[in-house]
Amino acid sequence: LFLVALDDKREWYRYHQLFADVLRARLHGERPDLVPVLHHRASLWFDEHDLPDPAIKHALTAGEVDRAAELIEMAMPAVRRHRQETMAQSWLTALPEHVIARSPALCVLSAGLLLVAGDLDAVQARLDDAERALAAQPPDAAQQNTRLEERRTVPSMSAVYRASLAQSRGDVAETARQAQRALDLAGPDDHFVRGAAAGFLGLAAWAHGEVSQALVTFGQAVASLHAAGNVVDELSGIVVLADLW
Repeated sequence: LFLVALDDKREWYRYHQLFADVLRARLHGERPDLVPVLHHRASLWFDEHDLPDPAIKHALTAGEVDRAAELIEMAMPAVRRHRQETMAQSWLTALPEHVIARSPALCVLSAGLLLVAGDLDAVQARLDDAERALAAQPPDAAQQNTRLEERRTVPSMSAVYRASLAQSRGDVAETARQAQRALDLAGPDDHFVRGAAAGFLGLAAWAHGEVSQALVTFGQAVASLHAAGNVVDELSGIVVLADLW
């Protein structure tokens, strides 16, 4: 009577909204001290079951901003693969500014979201924040938590976004320089970075009229994006390849 099915496999349910409201009202009235504890437990459960959005939201509601920041960092590869910029922006909006500013990976994520929004001046400032935060961290910070892969790729991702920033401003030479820097910093398995950097190198070659070179470079970009599992970006790259042909 009090449950609503969420699928047709008899696996996922939620309480009826009115019944849930009654339970929450009783909880806040009788045991308000339990509220952050229960949100913490819920966040742990969702994290263990690979459901980042509710895990992050429960961590934020529990007031665990540092843990929420780590969960956001861990979710960043999937955010890029599935182009979930709106969801990522809602996470960052809920974080205090000082938490973002001291995290190189979150600064880079913020820069990427600002690029999507077209706020180029703010992108530059955020990338500068990322580099300052990176310089302030101990040398082994990227290895302290194996789940936080984004920390290791901050320098190369920052170069990718600087290439994108230069390309948006029509600076072909700087686009190529930053894209090459990203490739130099990327590891062999950093497929997204390698794909994005190769794509900007291809755009720079195209801008110089070197269409044959652009075809080769953009072909490499599409292959790397495929290896990264970034299907939307891969398809966008294929459209550019068609334009080049």
